Amino acid sequence: MAQKGIREYDAKRLLAKAVPQYSDGKLRFDDRLVLVSPETDLAALAEEEPWLKQEKLVVKPDQLFGKRGKNKLLLVNADFDKAKAWIDERMNKQVTIEQTTGEATGTLTHFLVEP
Repeated sequence: MAQKGIREYDAKRLLAKAVPQYSDGKLRFDDRLVLVSPETDLAALAEEEPWLKQEKLVVKPDQLFGKRGKNKLLLVNADFDKAKAWIDERMNKQVTIEQTTGEATGTLTHFLVEP
């Protein structure tokens, strides 16, 4: 079987759409999530998605690597202002990720934000 990596954002959107359909409406998957890229206007995004300012948030890079928590690339229980500052500090910055297969260095460009 062929495999292609997809962003966690895309996978969760697919699940949010498919779970209710395939469970005959018995299960629901929370579809409140946003993908932040360098082009994203966070102020406008908060206007479009009011839950960003009403809920505690989880923020993490969405770039097809694991071990985000162990690499201190996970923000939990944050309000919108703290999440915005955390993203701004890391956007377009180079990081080295330690994984079970070794180290990888790259630039952070996409972040997933969810309640």
